[in-house]
Amino acid sequence: MLVRRKFLRVMFDCFARFDLERRPFLEPEVVKEAFQARAAAAHPDGCGTTREIAEFAGVELAFRTLRDPKLRLQHLLDLEFPGARSSAAATVPADVAGMFTPASALAGQVDAFLGRRNAAGSAVARALLAGEQLALRGEVEGWLETLRRREALLLEELRAADKYWTLAGERDAAKVLRLHQSFAFLTRWIDQARERLFALSASA
Repeated sequence: MLVRRKFLRVMFDCFARFDLERRPFLEPEVVKEAFQARAAAAHPDGCGTTREIAEFAGVELAFRTLRDPKLRLQHLLDLEFPGARSSAAATVPADVAGMFTPASALAGQVDAFLGRRNAAGSAVARALLAGEQLALRGEVEGWLETLRRREALLLEELRAADKYWTLAGERDAAKVLRLHQSFAFLTRWIDQARERLFALSASA
């Protein structure tokens, strides 16, 4: 009789890989030092064996995950509260909801301008758009600064949540999920702003 064995997939634990406590916030220097120590030991010599290469790839994955607030919170949720992310409503968190419309509007405005600039058939036609391009660059730079300030405030909130997590033992899945979602939206908007600023800075 054939007996089938079920194996549970063990999730890769980035915190354990660096011998760090599972928590919402980690100082960047702590993560960097842990990475450097593990990387020095795990870096394959020459071509390296398959196992050595896999080990080093795991160290790099842990570093990329733990140094990024969005990815770290996502990983923490998956480890501590399995299923919390998949069952959560796909909505913009209230603390950043007011930024959704301005982000979409400015992105649309820049994209429309870039379309007109790319369609301009002559150097003269493109030159006539220079003033509008400069103004849009200023708007995007200002919006990027606004996003950065909001990100800094969110980092302070993350630090506060981390204190409750580590000192009071408060394991609030809803709070961690909301912070993760807020960082996810902010990160996306910051990336969009950078991309459009680059496009506006490039010559037509």
